[in-house]
Amino acid sequence: MRYNERLVMFILRNRAPERFAEGGSARGLSAVDQATLKRMRQRWRAEWDAEQAARAEAEQAALTGPTFLEELEQMHRRWYAGLSRRTRAAYREFRRRERADKAAGCMPYADEVAEGEAEYDAGATHDGRAKINLLIEADGIGV
Repeated sequence: MRYNERLVMFILRNRAPERFAEGGSARGLSAVDQATLKRMRQRWRAEWDAEQAARAEAEQAALTGPTFLEELEQMHRRWYAGLSRRTRAAYREFRRRERADKAAGCMPYADEVAEGEAEYDAGATHDGRAKINLLIEADGIGV
């Protein structure tokens, strides 16, 4: 019979590290400890990945700022706030009538469209607002 002293030393260091291992800790881990360590590493990695994803999302949100539609809505809000009380009331009445026409299924006739375009060309394009504000008003953004 042959004895393997290295194997005996390995077993003693892992089974009773406080007595046989240098510094009182085992150099190797048992199979149970290795499985536990593997599970803990997976959990730590998942937590770390979640933290990194949250950090990247926060950084991206900080870089992008408001969306294009949010900026358009803010521009429309500032435009509306700059109107007088009387003009705001007229604007609200205009939007109310526009919604009522749409709900009633009112579709303008071709001659009414041509008349409206002629009126627009005559005065509405020279009202001093930026073209983007006209787009915002046409889409009803912020209303």
